[in-house]
Formats: sequence, structure tokens, C-alpha cells
Amino acid sequence: MQETLFTPLQSLAGGALIGMAAVLLMATMGRIMGATGILAGFVAPVSGEDWRWRVAVVVAGMVSGLFAVMLLTGQLPAIEVPVSATMLVLGELIVGVGIPISGMANLAKVLNLFDIAGTWDPSLVFVMGGALVVTFIGYRVVLRRPALLLAGGFQLPTRTDLDLPLNADSAIFGVGWGIAGFCPGGALPALGTGRPEVVIFVLSLIAGIIMAKTLRLRSRQTA
Repeated sequence: MQETLFTPLQSLAGGALIGMAAVLLMATMGRIMGATGILAGFVAPVSGEDWRWRVAVVVAGMVSGLFAVMLLTGQLPAIEVPVSATMLVLGELIVGVGIPISGMANLAKVLNLFDIAGTWDPSLVFVMGGALVVTFIGYRVVLRRPALLLAGGFQLPTRTDLDLPLNADSAIFGVGWGIAGFCPGGALPALGTGRPEVVIFVLSLIAGIIMAKTLRLRSRQTA
């Protein structure tokens, strides 16, 4: 496995920014920020209003954010892809299939998180920790507000139980992520690099989502 540098402060700051973005989306549109869920909305019939906020988040936010980093630092973030195109396609088909059923840009750093006996790099833990703390605090503040800034009401899940399909499909998502190394939340911003591996990854993810939605629709029709 290709070795990566341990970057706790940079990762913590990045995670905090992700948390701030999640809180901002909740405060303005009442929506939970999930890259895969937002992307899945593009391949399902949605209203014009749904399209507008999804385009704003994915295109104006995630993808263009990479260029903002380049303007500030003078270079694009390092994106190393230590897996083959076959594994990228396989991994994202699995992830894409798992998402509709259940309702970080550098692959090397993601994969090294799990390589404890080798080139272990726990930077991703700091990303998740920073995002979790900021989101936890921000949601507590936003959800107490009487009204949103740009929408009529919060769009929150109503189910709180952990059933077998949810757990199974979460495991499917994890298997796909582990195979490919890319998380959809990291892949969408990385589209700005124009790297073919990233494009293959996102297209495979979309294909997996379409496959799952088609199979789910057919199962409902035959039920």
C-alpha cells in the first residue's frame, strides 16, 4: 500500500468545514447532507425545486470547491488512486446498489485507515470527528429555529428503528467503499480534477443506483 502522511490538523479542519456545510444545508433547506442521497435524487423523478438545490450543492458547492482550494493554495489536493479501474467499477456498483435500498477524495488515505499492520494513517478519523462535533452542535441550534431560511420545513426521516435491510445495506455500502477506496462524498468534489478514475467511479456509482432503483420498482410491481 502507498504510504501517506498523517495530517491530524488538516483533517480536523476539513472535517469541521464538512460539518459546517451540513449545518448550513439544514438551516437553509431543512435537508440532511448526504452526497449519495443527493446524487440519487438526480436519477429519480423530482420536482424543479428539488433539482435546484441538488445542483447547487453538487455543482456549485462540491465540484467547484476543488477550484477554490487551488486558488487559495496554488495547487490541487493530492489524489492518489492505488486501485485498478476494475475495482473502482465493482466497488461503486456495490455502493450504488446499497444506497437506494437503505434509504474523501484521496483513496490512498482512505485505504490506509484500514491498513493497521502496514501503512496505517488515522487522518480520516480526525475528518469524521471534526465533522461530527460541528454537525452535532449545529443541528441542535438549527432544529430549534421556528423557520428555515430558504424552505418551508425540515425534511427529516421519520423512522428510528434499525431493521435488517438497513443494517444489511449499510454493510453493502461499506464493502463497496472498502473495495474502491473512494467515498461518494470525496468523489464528487474530485470530479473537478478531470481524472478518468474519478469519472469512472462516479459513473459506476450512478449505474449502481439505477440498477437498485429498477430492481426495487420491479419487486413492488410483482408484489
